[in-house]
Amino acid sequence: MGTIIIHAGMPKTGSTSVQRWIIDNSARLRQEHGIQVVVAKDATGGHSSDELRLEPYESGRVNSGPLVKAWIGTQRSSAIAERFVEDLACFAERSAGVLVTAEALSQVFWRIDEPFLLGFEDLARRHDVRVAYYVRPQHAAIEANWREAGYKQGLTPSQYVVEQAKQGLHYLPTLEAVRRLAPSIEFGMRPSQLDLSQGTNPVEDFVRRFVSLPEDCPNVHSNPGLPLQLVNMLRLAPEGRFWHGNGAVETYPRWKYSAVFEGLDIVDSERIARSRLILQQYSHEVFEEENQALIRQLAWPIDAFVPPVDGLDDGWDIGELDALWTPDASEAELALLLHALRAALG
Repeated sequence: MGTIIIHAGMPKTGSTSVQRWIIDNSARLRQEHGIQVVVAKDATGGHSSDELRLEPYESGRVNSGPLVKAWIGTQRSSAIAERFVEDLACFAERSAGVLVTAEALSQVFWRIDEPFLLGFEDLARRHDVRVAYYVRPQHAAIEANWREAGYKQGLTPSQYVVEQAKQGLHYLPTLEAVRRLAPSIEFGMRPSQLDLSQGTNPVEDFVRRFVSLPEDCPNVHSNPGLPLQLVNMLRLAPEGRFWHGNGAVETYPRWKYSAVFEGLDIVDSERIARSRLILQQYSHEVFEEENQALIRQLAWPIDAFVPPVDGLDDGWDIGELDALWTPDASEAELALLLHALRAALG
């Protein structure tokens, strides 16, 4: 019997930092602890998403996100789920442990995909299967997702928030579905909050809780989100200036943005502060009743995951985000700012 560790995100919960640690320690995990890190690759070399298989990790990217992309692209093909489970089983029979990471794998769980979940249940009857599933308070998750890619999707902020409320942020139904379809797996739904973690940062929590190594891990911030004020400005940029292909391909790598704005201390305006209060109160009203049941079931030592907002006037509306997340600048000023940013990015 082997131990299978599946790091399934969710996105924007320190996943890139966890993957950085896995890359840096993959050889040590194999040599000292018998844990084989695996990654989805095209086994044929022909770049066919239908042939993505798990292989031993050697170098380069460790994120198996392309497997999930192929799964979505084939209308959630059960064949991909079967191959993934089959490959995990093969590695688990040869190694003391197997570790795979892809924050996009969170979709398998919140979409309640039966072929994947039933496959994991079958695996868990032969092996120890641990799933790391980190969740953020919903208002923080929605803002983080907007700052990561949501601003490029052509929706108004309020439309985006409402759509996000349907995309995996109802954590209780996810937990209940996994317990129903895959009761034998160890589904570790963990709050992505430092005061509730094992250790001082998300990487340390993952290593101690799921890899079972009592190690001190550095607090590495990988892939930080762009500032809210910046993405709200980028949203109004001419098409093709900073991304193309419906937002899928960015013109400039994220590290260039980080370099341009390194050391800049952005003070939130009253508009931004109010927008966050509105987003929090909206999330409280949509999610917190379920969150309370989740807190009780998982015995999290907190009173609320999305606390209510004190002092917000009764006249607030989620539609206010459309104005609050629109830059307070004229068209000419915005054009100058975007031109200067493009020049700074090189």
